[in-house]
Amino acid sequence: MKLLTLFTSSLLLITNIAEAKTIKRYAFESAVVKYKITGQGKVMGIDTNTSGTKSLYFKNYGSQLIEESEQTITQFGDTKDERRTRTLKKFDDSTLYNVNFKQKKILKTTDPIVNQYQEIEADLNNQGHLILLLEQGGKKVGMDKVLNLKCEIWNIMGTSQCLYKNQIPLWIEADVMGLKQKTIVSDIKFNVNISDTAFELPKYSIEVLTMQTSLETTKQK
Repeated sequence: MKLLTLFTSSLLLITNIAEAKTIKRYAFESAVVKYKITGQGKVMGIDTNTSGTKSLYFKNYGSQLIEESEQTITQFGDTKDERRTRTLKKFDDSTLYNVNFKQKKILKTTDPIVNQYQEIEADLNNQGHLILLLEQGGKKVGMDKVLNLKCEIWNIMGTSQCLYKNQIPLWIEADVMGLKQKTIVSDIKFNVNISDTAFELPKYSIEVLTMQTSLETTKQK
């Protein structure tokens, strides 16, 4: 009986340790969010337009998460110049995978704000995301409604964004070097089943990026 009790206690300890490594980034179990990107302005005196799409989907309260975007930047100088970009980030608990489609490789590192999410999860009053916004210098300036969802408008680090329940942006506005860009939600679904295949990455080589790697790269530059 003592051996069984010891085994059960050890099993619970292992389970608790495993659960402690799971990062909860959101209060929602899962979601699929799609955005439309538009922008225009002058960059270095050249008329510039931006268009594209962005998607955010996660499950297990954000322990598994994908951020993906595709954009076309068009400049109208002496000739019309178009440049297409694609980004893909995957968060798997505390690990971050950043896909470089041009070089066909994946950078693997630790989510730089993982500790902040752990603090949010431990917040008993469920005010962790609000505290994080304030720590980042955020200031609430108003309210809005998108797709029948109310959101709070916050000014954070030079951008304006309307956050649903202080977590998911329904729109983001930014002005960078004269280019005004807006990302606004076009469709959003909560508590949906998402296949594991949706979180698969391209079959590229993976390069582990550590603090030592970053320091060596900085020295070389």
